[in-house]
Formats: sequence, C-alpha cells, structure tokens
Amino acid sequence: MEDFINFSENGAEGLEITKEEVVTPKKDDTSPEQYEQLNRMILLEQEVERTKMALELLLRDKGEKKDVRRPVRSLVKPRGIRMLNLSDLQGIEAEGRLKVFFSQVESCSEDLEERKRILMARVDPPLALYIQNTLSQINFRSWDTLTNWLYEELTDNNVDRILNSISEVKYD
Repeated sequence: MEDFINFSENGAEGLEITKEEVVTPKKDDTSPEQYEQLNRMILLEQEVERTKMALELLLRDKGEKKDVRRPVRSLVKPRGIRMLNLSDLQGIEAEGRLKVFFSQVESCSEDLEERKRILMARVDPPLALYIQNTLSQINFRSWDTLTNWLYEELTDNNVDRILNSISEVKYD
C-alpha cells in the first residue's frame, strides 16, 4: 500500500521495477494407464481401511455377549394338526375351529409357501380343491391376507356356496 501512495505522490522515480515470476504447471508425465492404476490403488487403500474398521468392530463385539433370537421349534407338527372337514365349518363353533386350525398351521412354519402347503395337506379333498382353485387365481402375499379371506369364505353362510362351487368343478 505504501508503494502505491509513494507512486501517486512522487511518480515512478526511485521505484524498482520487479518482474513477477509466473508459475506454469509442469507437464504431467502420467499416462492414462498410470492414472488408472493410481485410482485403483486409492480404491484398494480405502477398501483396506473399511475392512480394518469392520474387523475392529467384530473383535470388539466378540468380547461382548449379545442376545441372539433363535427360532423356536414348534411343538406342533403338520401331522399333528387335525384335518379340517367341511362339516367343521358349520355351526356356531366354525369360526373358533378355523381360528385354532390357522394358529396351528401358523405355528408350524414362518414361510408363507410352507404354510400354504401345510394348509392344503390338512384339509379334506373337496375343500382343498376349492382353496387350490382360489390360490391359483389370487396371489396372496401375506398369511394374514390369506387367513382373512378364508375366514370370510369359510364361515357358515358361505358353506352352501362352497359346496355348490365344488360340485360344479369339471374334470378334464
């Protein structure tokens, strides 16, 4: 700032003209292959660091005992479930029988497809035919949806309709 004030008062007398150095970047001798190799090295170093951190966490957790939820084996086996007949679906106790039946099937497995298989094996053939026909038309994505539909379909007021639809089935 002082140089500027001196220049404005005295002019250019007594001031040295200095040449500023201009820094030009050096030409990069790195080839694309070397650049690619450096990038891979950086990525590998980052992966090594992440692996080290994960290993440290595992070793730290190894010393601590954690509660792990283990699957409980069901006491009810599929063959232990009483066969569900059409006659079980009539009367005041029909809904209760269905509820017990579904809870037993549910306790045998957590997998939806396995539950469907158990369900089909533990109902009498005419009822299995009706359920299988519906399962082929409707894709149930959860056990709750399937059981709600079955509760609705298999209650007392729908049994006659089920019997009629079973009798209408034609075999090829």
